[in-house]
Amino acid sequence: MALIRIIQNKHNQIGLWSLEEEPAELEQLISLSRHDQLFLEKMTSRFRRREFLSVRILMTELLGRYPEILYDSHHRPYLAGREKHISISHSRSLVAVIAGERPAGIDTEELHRDISPIIHRFMNAAEITWSSVAPDPSRAQVLCWSIKESVFKLMATENVDFRSMISIDPVGSDNLGRTTANFRMSKETVSIEVHYLFEQNNVITWCELP
Repeated sequence: MALIRIIQNKHNQIGLWSLEEEPAELEQLISLSRHDQLFLEKMTSRFRRREFLSVRILMTELLGRYPEILYDSHHRPYLAGREKHISISHSRSLVAVIAGERPAGIDTEELHRDISPIIHRFMNAAEITWSSVAPDPSRAQVLCWSIKESVFKLMATENVDFRSMISIDPVGSDNLGRTTANFRMSKETVSIEVHYLFEQNNVITWCELP
């Protein structure tokens, strides 16, 4: 079983799963609903099958029951009944989910991802400056991307310009921490506390509405 950890916070739970097992091994760990079983059988991608199964195993662990996960018109996941808010993310090697009482956003990215060609499209001048002098600039840039992805998921707003609408306060080099992201809308700016964790060559970031 490749459960990495479950993080219990005041308003939410975060689950992390390492994508190590083959789909057949994961299928032994959960009894899928009829709907999900039929959906799984149509998948041809080995990675997609692993991610699909891992998400449901993690959500079952967090909720204490099988999750009926649905998707809205913008492909955002939600639970049938909506008794808890959820968000889901995955890289090639890790799945991250969050479930809680408040709307939340979560993201995970592998640290070896090269995003240097696009930093001017999603980072503002101040973020480029402080990330460039970080002990590991590449890691800081991936962290910035992940934070903005989490905030984007949380705010559930379309047509978001990551560079101009989301700004991030400087972040330290610790493996676990938090920072503030500011989401600028037409009439107001919302300050959001974002948590981050480095785990198994991934960064995981998550946030919830104040």
